[in-house]
Amino acid sequence: MIGRVPNVWSFFRPKDGNPYVLAWFGSVFACALYFTFWVFFLGGAEKVVVLKPFEVKWHRTGFRGTTSGTVDLTVGRVKLFAAAGPIWIAFCTYLMYMVDAPLPK
Repeated sequence: MIGRVPNVWSFFRPKDGNPYVLAWFGSVFACALYFTFWVFFLGGAEKVVVLKPFEVKWHRTGFRGTTSGTVDLTVGRVKLFAAAGPIWIAFCTYLMYMVDAPLPK
């Protein structure tokens, strides 16, 4: 590993206070905040809808068989996921901080 991180499992223990791990979490959160800013204030949602960088597909399996289709990418959906990004990252970081996962030897 590059830096002073003993192994990849250290990233699942931010509570140890390793500065490289904390910097990584901070940079991921900063990227999510910048993306949210870009989507809401710089017209990023409209650009994503126009460029269509990916196609959202869904599959459902039930008693009647498997159905599938695509979901239209709208400005509202892009803004929803952009707003949920920093919240989701903060929640996952909080869970990793609270869980005392042992490091493998």
